[in-house]
Amino acid sequence: MSKHGGFSLVELLVATVLLSSIVLLASYSYSQFVQYWDGRLGKFDEAFEELRQDWLVDQLLKNLTPYVVLKSDGLPVYYFEGNVNGFVAVSKQAITEPERPAVVRLSLIQIGDNTFDLTLEEAPMQSSALATLTQIPNFGENLTILRNLGDARFDYYGTEPPSQESAGENSVRRWSSQYNSAVTGAYPLNVRLIFTYADREYRRVVNLIQPSPGQRTSMIPDELGL
Repeated sequence: MSKHGGFSLVELLVATVLLSSIVLLASYSYSQFVQYWDGRLGKFDEAFEELRQDWLVDQLLKNLTPYVVLKSDGLPVYYFEGNVNGFVAVSKQAITEPERPAVVRLSLIQIGDNTFDLTLEEAPMQSSALATLTQIPNFGENLTILRNLGDARFDYYGTEPPSQESAGENSVRRWSSQYNSAVTGAYPLNVRLIFTYADREYRRVVNLIQPSPGQRTSMIPDELGL
């Protein structure tokens, strides 16, 4: 007479405890792996985004080029005007249309107490070029480049506006929170962007492309004799 063997209650309890321990250990290990992976992936994404933004801001500033327009009296001036909140200038290469130059406006837009977004507007030169100082560019969509910047501001290094006291003297150069090439008669040498982010201060100083010799005077009509 054959007997059908089975598991005793003790054996079932031991097997259940072992299985539960294996599942618990596997679940914990998987949880640790997921947290580790998400952390590494999050840091990678954050670093990549910071690198992309750094590159984009640097490209925007390094692509600025001395561009000559005419004032209402017919005299040529460089197209650049900036203040603490941003500037308008000409870039040799648009971000939205890399094959074209463009009028660009980089602005710090306040979104809270001492908190700003850095935004870009572009007006690619398509059918017609910028010709006069008073011409109104047709800016496109406002693009946000950097977000949640603290204590942000722009500064400019270049020639001070001429004055009667400084007539005949060497041009004085200094950092200023405002710069207008139509007033100074010169193109700025540097643009500086200062801001804080995640309790760290960042300073970007970019050397701007400088005019070629005679670039502005070549547009002065011969009859003016200047």
